[in-house]
Amino acid sequence: SSRRTRDEKTAERNGLHAAVKSLEGTLKERERELAGTEEKLKAASERLAFAAGEAPDASLAKLKGGLASKESRRDELREKLGAVGKSLEKTESDLKRKLELAARKDELSARLKRAREICRMIRGDSLAAYALALHMEGILADASAELSYLTRGHYRLALSGGGENSAFELVDDWNGGARRPVESLSGGETFLASFALALALSRSIQIRKGAHIDCLFIDEGFGSLDSASLDLVFDALERKKGEKLIGIISHVPDLKERVPASIEVIPAAPGASSKVKMRLG
Repeated sequence: SSRRTRDEKTAERNGLHAAVKSLEGTLKERERELAGTEEKLKAASERLAFAAGEAPDASLAKLKGGLASKESRRDELREKLGAVGKSLEKTESDLKRKLELAARKDELSARLKRAREICRMIRGDSLAAYALALHMEGILADASAELSYLTRGHYRLALSGGGENSAFELVDDWNGGARRPVESLSGGETFLASFALALALSRSIQIRKGAHIDCLFIDEGFGSLDSASLDLVFDALERKKGEKLIGIISHVPDLKERVPASIEVIPAAPGASSKVKMRLG
């Protein structure tokens, strides 16, 4: 399809160039014809001037008629020459515009293809996903190292395929580096993979913006985890808390026993104010 499109563009461009060449040839031909007519007109004028004092009235009238005919022909040629010139100018302008539009179309097509590849590669439309795609290689390497640390060397992240077929894969280092799709992860493992990507993305933003983020809040994601998955997640969070302050926003009651300090918002009856209860570890 792209080859056919290029061939069509080439044919159209060649056709326009041929039209310009044809008009240029017509223009030169009209210019030569006009020059010849003006020479004849000049000669006729000279003969008329010479005959004005010597020739009889009939000859003079004939010369005047011939002169008028040549003047008319000259004016006609000038008009045609002007029309050809305008046509040539318009054709050249159209050709230039078509070439500009073709170049712009190619540029936009390349950008659109890249955008589609990014969307397919990360399977997401959020701002975070877009930022991840822009710096995929570095962020993925950082997230893979984080996941390996969080899972005590069990898992790493990798990218399979290429272009439109790219997708995340999980590398199981406890199973000889076997690879499997991220869709096969358990709830706790999925949480840790997402957490590792979030850490890598936040670190990338810090580097680019020259900022430093000392705290990290995790909003939900715990409600779907069973007890074993919670143990896995909190083991990983314990290993990260020395690097930054980690806050958890959740409604899961079991988390109270695992988090040393908390701020609890207790809903009140309609029309009354909610209560805030603080617990320090």
